[in-house]
Amino acid sequence: MAQGTNRYPHLLAPGRIGAMELRNRILMCPMGDNQATSAGFVTPEQIDYFEARARGGAALLLVGSVGITFPEGIGTPNQTALASDDHTPGMAKMAKAVHAHGARLAVQLVHNGKAAVMDIRQGRSMWVPSEPVSAEADTLSGMLTPAEAEVMGTPYGVPGARIDYHVMSHADIATMAEHFAVATERARAAGVDGVEIHAGHGYLIDEFLSPTSNFRTDAYGGTVDNRARFLVEVLEAIRERVGRDYPVWCRLNGEEYLTEGETPEDACRVAELAEAAGADAFHMSAYADPSQAIGYTEAHATHTPGRFLPYAAAVKARVGVPVIAVGRISPQLAEQTLSRGNADFVAMGRALIADPELPNKLAAGAAERVRPCAYHYRCIGRIFLSSSVACVVNPRTGRESELAISTTSQSRQVLVVGGGPAGLEVARISARRGHSVTLIDARTVLGGRFTLAARTAEPNAEVLRWLVDEVTRLGVEVRLGQTVDAQHPDVSWADCVVVATGASWSQPRCPGSQRPHVHTVDELPGWLEAATPDENVVVLGGDLPGLAIATYARKRAANVTVLEQTNVFATSNGLPGRWRHVHEAQGRGILLVPGAQSIEITAQEVGWRDESGVHRSIPADRVLITDGARPDTGLLQALAAKGVEAHAVGDCRSVELLEGAMRDAAELGVRL
Repeated sequence: MAQGTNRYPHLLAPGRIGAMELRNRILMCPMGDNQATSAGFVTPEQIDYFEARARGGAALLLVGSVGITFPEGIGTPNQTALASDDHTPGMAKMAKAVHAHGARLAVQLVHNGKAAVMDIRQGRSMWVPSEPVSAEADTLSGMLTPAEAEVMGTPYGVPGARIDYHVMSHADIATMAEHFAVATERARAAGVDGVEIHAGHGYLIDEFLSPTSNFRTDAYGGTVDNRARFLVEVLEAIRERVGRDYPVWCRLNGEEYLTEGETPEDACRVAELAEAAGADAFHMSAYADPSQAIGYTEAHATHTPGRFLPYAAAVKARVGVPVIAVGRISPQLAEQTLSRGNADFVAMGRALIADPELPNKLAAGAAERVRPCAYHYRCIGRIFLSSSVACVVNPRTGRESELAISTTSQSRQVLVVGGGPAGLEVARISARRGHSVTLIDARTVLGGRFTLAARTAEPNAEVLRWLVDEVTRLGVEVRLGQTVDAQHPDVSWADCVVVATGASWSQPRCPGSQRPHVHTVDELPGWLEAATPDENVVVLGGDLPGLAIATYARKRAANVTVLEQTNVFATSNGLPGRWRHVHEAQGRGILLVPGAQSIEITAQEVGWRDESGVHRSIPADRVLITDGARPDTGLLQALAAKGVEAHAVGDCRSVELLEGAMRDAAELGVRL
């Protein structure tokens, strides 16, 4: 690094947790990845996933939600475990792979308690501190597609499934503490550098800590000190097994939202007790009532940047060991937090899923080259659906070896037609591999229809800026304002043509769709700037584009209604981000109408039939069409008919918006 280019002197400084030395202050959050086998064993894909982040420069990688027992106490079908000696060799391979790149590895040990869904599925009783109070999920939690509802309901519907609880006795508590201790011993034997005890997010230890789930009247209930007794005994059992030199720390809730649960003062007191019992650090997160759909994005998958930083600062003022901050923290905010002494380390999750190379890019003085997260929540959404981790903007996540970008042995002339995300990404990957790439777009600016998405959400704008900057940096020849057909002269010299021209957005086939106040997606940019207060706007289509346009219009003080034919809005967004989008849209005063059928547009209103067949209507000064996109393979077919090697990516092949565009581009880019 050239002298004077380090904009992150605190974030990139070495640090220490207990006896563990770390090369910088960037940790990878412990996140469920669902990449283990059905028996909890580490897989090659999982090792690749963590090795990529080690290679990318993070100091410490935490394997999230590692079960201390198995199959008891497990929450998802492919949760990692360290429940027996048989699990140790796989973890040892992972540790070796991570160490090869100068990083450290830790495991987050957990028992899922009343969140042990696999116990329900297999008919076992779930271990809990007290019989839980029944809580019905709110209406928004049920906004699922039929396929999602089937997956999420499966554990409850299989033969032999049952919901039953076992309130832990004192002997059970001692047994569970020993399970944590033995799992820690296995981690050390595997060469893992440290252990985080998961004492947050509603899992078993947190169920003891929280007054919302601990109603005991014995020594483990009542006061904060009593509710913390189980955690203290877990730490004491661990120290008895591995001594004081092995790094062990805790993840705690700084607060529980949407309920009268744990408070910041509770967290500080628990930290004091845990430090006395041998904790080497504290990782400060938060939790919320899980029966409320927005609880996940209020708490540990927070949508609010830096929301948990006050908890880290409060605990740091009360303990003498390092404190780890977490919760949508940008590198700039991380540097500021560390420089002020409000935390000692920063854990990043979604940022490192989107770009494993983030730490290396910061160290190289190239922060602008960090691939940004789009906050579509696909990563956590996949875990909700018992699938392995994935990322909208980085298709290599979870497929690191399969989609590895290698230098080509034979450079080709690649012509990319279309400058949206699919075209930009395939051009970027092709250029990185050593191909000579030309990108032509009919528009005068890059981005295609995604420029509209970029205007309605800052994360989208950041993704688009990154794509354009990368294509420019890699020397892709870009020509704007030109259309390409099968007879275009550039087609003849190209070794292959990539068609990324996007979908066809036509007028819907409903009465009144040709009226002058009805606009399709391609007509929206001009209207967005002309929107006026109190204008009655009706948006047809409730997926992400529809909600984004509706939000933009509402911010300009228009009266906005969104009509969706299905019962699910923001379908393309991963859970729980969908629920956040819908909640915020409703909070802004946008009227969301599900099950709207037989839509008819008149000069002054839009009418439809609701789910009961009753005719409804609403005033409409302007109607905006955001659904009805269809693949457009016309150019692809014309090129194929001419004998040209041609490939389609993105919405012109299949309408799957940003996620499909990036995935198609990655899969094709590594093959060309």
